[in-house]
Amino acid sequence: MRTDGISRRNFLGGAVAGLPLMSGLLQDETLDPTEDNIEGPYYLSNAPFRTRVHEQRDAGTVWVFAGIVKARNGKPLSGAILEIWQADPTGAYDWDGDPDHAPAPEKYRYRVRIKSGEKGEYSFETLRPGRYKLTETRYRPAHIHLKASHPGHRSLTTQIYFKDDPFNKVDPWYKASLAVTPKEEGKKLHATFDVILRKS
Repeated sequence: MRTDGISRRNFLGGAVAGLPLMSGLLQDETLDPTEDNIEGPYYLSNAPFRTRVHEQRDAGTVWVFAGIVKARNGKPLSGAILEIWQADPTGAYDWDGDPDHAPAPEKYRYRVRIKSGEKGEYSFETLRPGRYKLTETRYRPAHIHLKASHPGHRSLTTQIYFKDDPFNKVDPWYKASLAVTPKEEGKKLHATFDVILRKS
């Protein structure tokens, strides 16, 4: 039987032949990329490679953040570089943003770089950052800055937020997709934050 000059067999054959291409396109669109966010005024490059962000002398409950860096098709990205920086538990950064008085890398506090593993995995531990004032009555909610880069993918600048912070609802930069909720394990709090990068 033919319809408009095209046999059912040929039509189905063409459809099946096109499946790998369509499947690849669909697979590439499976995961939404991690939303970006503002860099803020306190970024510094060349942080040391280590997985402990906080200072050992600072008191507080340790948070362990872990996740996988992936492409949008779900493929883990090994060797991705993550840059992490944040305020300390009092809400203070190690630098006031003045380019003429930036600290040397060996004096960085609450700044690290991490390289993702063979399966795209990464983890770091830190203390929850304190809020800092924007006005007399308004604070920025607690947040951790993150940059991620990998060859063949667009670099990402974003922030991680905490779902229970009351200042989230009045913060102009807060995005719900970037917020985490902790899970208590032993004496530490654990949170998962996967990083999904777009192709360049």
